[in-house]
Amino acid sequence: MTPPGVSPSGSRWRWLAERRPRAPRSPGFPNRSATVTAAALATATRRVRIGTAIALAFTRSPMIIALEALDIDELSDGRFVLGLGTGVRRLNEDWHNAHFGKPAEHMRETVRNIRHFWETCTTGAEIALTGEYQPMRMRGYARPFGVRRTDIPIYLAAMGPVMTRLAGAIGDGWISHELCSPRYLSAR
Repeated sequence: MTPPGVSPSGSRWRWLAERRPRAPRSPGFPNRSATVTAAALATATRRVRIGTAIALAFTRSPMIIALEALDIDELSDGRFVLGLGTGVRRLNEDWHNAHFGKPAEHMRETVRNIRHFWETCTTGAEIALTGEYQPMRMRGYARPFGVRRTDIPIYLAAMGPVMTRLAGAIGDGWISHELCSPRYLSAR
């Protein structure tokens, strides 16, 4: 018998990525949308925690990320963790026509906007956030659906010391890269 909160495979978590290593005869990247897959899994499970590891942060607007996270959190009955990463410049700019800039500052603004949207989305309050990468100005928006949580955990993917420090400063968790060991970080 499987213990409560554990999937039949023994996992308490399901982490869903947008980019996976190329499988033999695979058409390439991305294989699936992390958020669409998370939503599908949320409706098919009852106990396993669901997280994106990672959803690309700069290829969607902060409002779309925030709305997707609220929906998945509702579908999963509060089991969702939003894992965001920057990807690399080429992926953002060439594949998605998305501005990359300075990834740490861009991510800081993105997370700030997501959290602010969660806090105010049902009130209709004006949002006026400035920023180099993600200014957000909204008037008159009020989400017509209730919000299960306004404090959905946000984990940040990081490989280098700047993004790792940012994950510690503003994130609720850190998603490491397979090439990022403590020795690698301390050497940088």
